[in-house]
Amino acid sequence: MKECRDQSHDGKEPDRRSRRLTTALWFCIFALFAAASSESEEEKEAPEEAEGAGWFGDSDAVVESPVKGGTGSAESTRSGSTAKPSLSGPASAAPPAQPKSVTAKPGGVAASGNAFNRKLTDLLIQPIPEKESYAENLDSLRLRVEAIEAEVFKGVLEAAKSADPVGELSQARADLGEAVKLLQSKDGHEPGRCAAKLRGSIGAERKEIESKVSTAKAGRSKDSYLKILSGLEASMEKLDGIDKDLAAVSSLTERLEGELKEMMDVYIDMKRFNGETAAKTELLETLTEKEKEWFPDREEAPATPLRAATKEAPFVNSLGLEFVPVPGKDGVWMARTETRVRDFRAYVEATDSVQTGGAYVLKFEEGEPSWQPDEAASWEKPGFEQSEDHPVVCVSWEEARAMAAWLSKEEPGLTYRLPTDAEWSAAVGSVGKYPWGNAWPPPVGSGNYFGKEGPKNWPGSGWKTAYEHDDGAERTARIASYAENRFGFFDLGGNVWELCEDEYEVSMNEVDVLEANPAFKNEKGADGMPFRVLRGGSWPVNTEVSLRSSCRDILYPTDRYVSVGFRLVVSVGVGG
Repeated sequence: MKECRDQSHDGKEPDRRSRRLTTALWFCIFALFAAASSESEEEKEAPEEAEGAGWFGDSDAVVESPVKGGTGSAESTRSGSTAKPSLSGPASAAPPAQPKSVTAKPGGVAASGNAFNRKLTDLLIQPIPEKESYAENLDSLRLRVEAIEAEVFKGVLEAAKSADPVGELSQARADLGEAVKLLQSKDGHEPGRCAAKLRGSIGAERKEIESKVSTAKAGRSKDSYLKILSGLEASMEKLDGIDKDLAAVSSLTERLEGELKEMMDVYIDMKRFNGETAAKTELLETLTEKEKEWFPDREEAPATPLRAATKEAPFVNSLGLEFVPVPGKDGVWMARTETRVRDFRAYVEATDSVQTGGAYVLKFEEGEPSWQPDEAASWEKPGFEQSEDHPVVCVSWEEARAMAAWLSKEEPGLTYRLPTDAEWSAAVGSVGKYPWGNAWPPPVGSGNYFGKEGPKNWPGSGWKTAYEHDDGAERTARIASYAENRFGFFDLGGNVWELCEDEYEVSMNEVDVLEANPAFKNEKGADGMPFRVLRGGSWPVNTEVSLRSSCRDILYPTDRYVSVGFRLVVSVGVGG
């Protein structure tokens, strides 16, 4: 039989392989069409859960996404929507240029000595890393706004504490002025740009879901869409709150920038008539009141448990003293600052303690200074001006221990005491011969010793000082007025001598220290009572040996001096 064959239009026989491929292609097209139709029907019937969608409702819980693919997919099946709610934009986008008005000095050193300029600028212009969900992005944005608010006030406060408040506050005022310009420009700062982008993303999502709600059948499908819509509404409400906070930060910055001029004028007047120490005290107290006025509803950060305390997150006790770990001394935390007047006052008022007997003060006989007893001197009236945040002085070793015992009862489970000599040595560290390093004389900002400011009101002239600069404090300085050390402790060098628990031993001091101070060759008083150890130097100290980190001074346990104070350590007791 003659074989029957199909003929192509050109009269040539078609390739069987081509014919099979053509058939398969048509089959695939038909299958894809059928699958697309089926998927469309399934979507109408019920929303599918999207992995990692990240949308949240009132409780910030992750709920289902009714859109196939979710926010984590590379492409979205939704027209007009994005793959992920982004804050900082695509990775390829260049970061915003740094404003010319808010600049840093060459080498990355900020124009302001306290780095206020650089820190505030970074918070305003640095991109906020994008997250996977609206919830995470809103949290990132809120934290950035809070950081800007905190830095605005912190920067001014640090400027006020500096050795040159007028110069630093003047620079801080200029920095705030530039920050105001950025904050008042909607697209001029990163939080504003992020908020706008997030608002657009949430708005588009909400519009699309609202459309689906209107066409979805009653039942599981519609309920899921309504749940998503509720979450988007909650997201928008949170964004509205962040926008209000951002506007408040802008208003606060503008207000503070305006009030700095008045504060600086008051400082200058106070300094002219009452001295620099009084002027600083007035300025810092004014700022403290401003903080209460501006942040009446500020929520306090959760308390850090003692065992979890670090330099970055100190333990804060009932008096407001901050404690950080003593390096190399497990289970011991030391106060970052010396005990303040306000802290000792709390103890005195709680125990009805009455101090009698006076204290040793510096007096002049024939033009020469010497330590003399003064029956009128006390912790409340040492003979010079002290604010509540100055280190308490005119307190004996026995009184300091009594306060520690009282505080231990006030805070069950914790044990307060004076530091041992070894603990104090660990806290000051080994950065060099002196608390600040090896440089001599002490550099500017190293602490409060006897400098150019010391003999201002002393009779005569030619007094020996530890350095030629003015450290800003004729007597004691407000706590934390100078830089902290690498472990987070303030004033371990200077301000006031600090009491230690230990009995004094001659071997604690170096030979040249003993030769320079013959009294240090005695371990006990005339009555046989052991001397106690003092560490750190103080405001009237001017000799090189006494400024060494290793120097130990001595104190009779019941004596009080206007140059001696203390700081506490704490450890965890049973139940702490």
